Amino acid sequence: MSYKNLAIDIANTYGIPKDGFLALINQESTWNPLAVSPAGAMGLGQFMPETWADWGDGKDPFDPEASLDAAARYLRWIRQWLTSQGVPNGWDYVLASYNAGIGTVRNAYRNHGAGWFDVMPKETRDYVAKLYPHFTEKGIGPGALPIALIVFFLGYKYVA
Repeated sequence: MSYKNLAIDIANTYGIPKDGFLALINQESTWNPLAVSPAGAMGLGQFMPETWADWGDGKDPFDPEASLDAAARYLRWIRQWLTSQGVPNGWDYVLASYNAGIGTVRNAYRNHGAGWFDVMPKETRDYVAKLYPHFTEKGIGPGALPIALIVFFLGYKYVA
């Protein structure tokens, strides 16, 4: 069963770029609502149990609608929280936070400024490089130049 139309509706509700949200869910779970990662992340949005306890509203993490709704709400909240912490308002920061944790990104930015991305774990750098182009119109937006350069130099190919 495809949950893409539901994901688009939810992304629109929370102001998340729909192409980006679809790419994120595909990356996280390949649209398998019963997905469980080796680390224990669950459902379409791949929430760790501790994060699901805060964002799942008491629902089943394997419920596609609940997982998609929580993922979109969480992305929106991450963006607002990072901004409140003095971190620039860009999807690159949000995606890194979804993957590595909000505190990790905040601390990397506070300690390294514009070089924050260089100190992120390789998994997170790869994750952001793969998803970021889907979150901005034609890859242009806050932080796009550094990410575009990283993608270019690492040899990643954008595939729509």
